[in-house]
Amino acid sequence: MASKKVLMLCGDYMEDAEVMVPFQALQAYGLLVDAVCPGKKSGDICRTAIHQTSQHQTYSECRGHNFTLNATFDEIDLSTYDGLVLPGGRAGEYLAMDERVLNLVTHVAKSGKPIAAICHGQLIMAAADILKGRKVTAYPAVGPVLVAAGAHWVEPQTLASCTVDGNIITGVTYYGHAEYIRHFIKALGGTVTGSNKRILFLCGDYMEDYEVYVPFQSLEALGCHVDAVCPNKIAGETCVTAVHDFEGDQTYSEKPGHSFKLTANFKETDASSYDALVIPGGRAPEYLSLDPAVIKLVKDFMEAEKPVASICHGQQILSAAGVLKGKKCTAYPAVKLNVVLGGGTWLEPDPIDRCFTDGNLVTGAAWPGHPQFISQLMSLLGIKTLASCTRDGNIITGVTYYGHAEYIRHFIKALGGTVTGSDKRILFLCGDYMEDYEVYVPFQSLEALGCHVDAVCPNKIAGDTCATAVHDFEGDQTYSEKPGHSFKLTANFKETDASSYDALVIPGGRAPEYLALDPAVIKLVKDFMEAEKPVASICHGQQILSAAGVLKGKKCTAYPAVKLNVVLGGGTWLEPDPIDRCFTDGNLVTGAAWPGHPQFISQLMSLLGIKVCF
Repeated sequence: MASKKVLMLCGDYMEDAEVMVPFQALQAYGLLVDAVCPGKKSGDICRTAIHQTSQHQTYSECRGHNFTLNATFDEIDLSTYDGLVLPGGRAGEYLAMDERVLNLVTHVAKSGKPIAAICHGQLIMAAADILKGRKVTAYPAVGPVLVAAGAHWVEPQTLASCTVDGNIITGVTYYGHAEYIRHFIKALGGTVTGSNKRILFLCGDYMEDYEVYVPFQSLEALGCHVDAVCPNKIAGETCVTAVHDFEGDQTYSEKPGHSFKLTANFKETDASSYDALVIPGGRAPEYLSLDPAVIKLVKDFMEAEKPVASICHGQQILSAAGVLKGKKCTAYPAVKLNVVLGGGTWLEPDPIDRCFTDGNLVTGAAWPGHPQFISQLMSLLGIKTLASCTRDGNIITGVTYYGHAEYIRHFIKALGGTVTGSDKRILFLCGDYMEDYEVYVPFQSLEALGCHVDAVCPNKIAGDTCATAVHDFEGDQTYSEKPGHSFKLTANFKETDASSYDALVIPGGRAPEYLALDPAVIKLVKDFMEAEKPVASICHGQQILSAAGVLKGKKCTAYPAVKLNVVLGGGTWLEPDPIDRCFTDGNLVTGAAWPGHPQFISQLMSLLGIKVCF
């Protein structure tokens, strides 16, 4: 999923976990995530708040970590993002009064891209007037506002509840992060493999807040079974955590963090029941390293060569267990002595977010390194998001065809190529049994160039799929047909407007036969043609153009069996000889069949002003 890019809308006193967990989890999965705040720029910080349920009538609040923004609000280009995340906390109250914020949210909503909001973040959605008729949940106190905004309120059964309605994903609190993030990944078109793993967290009082919550919930979101244990405590009890931050002093500061609930009993824990061990940092490892049962557990994982991931001060336990001999590792710099005396080879964490893998051991220095830390553990466990790509020098590798956009983009860059004019928004008009190649090849080719590409289908919504057909030439009197790949839609047809896009692409196959009968399809095609925006149609797609009455005076080609449609529609027929020949007439590009894709895509690029230079 590395080709996807997500925007996170931040503000002072947003809830600490509700910003950092999705921020670092999504990066760990390979996405690009930008965090912005109105009135602030990249490198500035937002204050966060730790909200917890209490014995009082509402939640308690104390100061959380300082959150560093990595992008500037006034410089963002919304067309480059594939989804939006709205953290909870008190920030939503005042962000909901900012017209710039409301315009941003409205724009994303109209595009059909996924929007995920949690806790109080839904206040911004309500103020942007995008919730009418939509099913949503939130922190219960926010419910009346959402109802007043026209939303269909879904009463949360627990503080971990989530609701999905099309491109709108809502959650109640950070307790539900696993499901909340999982829904968002799915809405972005991501899938996960290898997630049937069992992972154990070794916890203790005053472990670092982020260093337990972020990896724990990130791995849960991937579908892993994750347990947390602590010596002398049982399932259902809690550990207190500590917020360690860098605030200009000679060492980190400490503030109270969230309480963290354990899920299993330490006394009943056996390394043979798990696939990996994670050791959070903070102050807990100081005393856990003195516990013989902890030492035995760590040795059992290391001797079985199961993945062990340890961060910050967690390496104090590894050193005490004597498992660092011959291992290269890093840690929080103050723990260097433990590593060296324990027989490990010290790796300098420069910068502080750098993490390392040596055999079955993953080590990191501090919570800013979570994206690398979690990603490297995922690699050891064989967990992959099905759009991941990696480049190491001249070697480019990808997981599956889902990642073609980034995969091809890396290859172009490796060849010395650059792309200009790719800031375009392109719409694909899809339907069941469109031709497999005729949707996948141009869609992914245009994505690889950096274009924002959406796919819609009447009576379907973002996240739904269309069946495709493989049409081939196998010596019979006409083409054969076999089942093709499923193709996932990215936007909602009902919310589609030609004014939001720079071009339209119509794949061929059997879908155009019935799409040509849909008045909404006809109107959409007419809107593009009347605005003289580029329209590229291939194979049987011209059946739709003919039905829309937009071929009069136009020269075009199509699959030969569609010639009658073209002529009766007032078009001038151009013979596709050979079959891969394509033609451009004004704003219209037409082709006869998928063998012509190189010309078809190239001619559309010319109309859009997109160039690849080597």
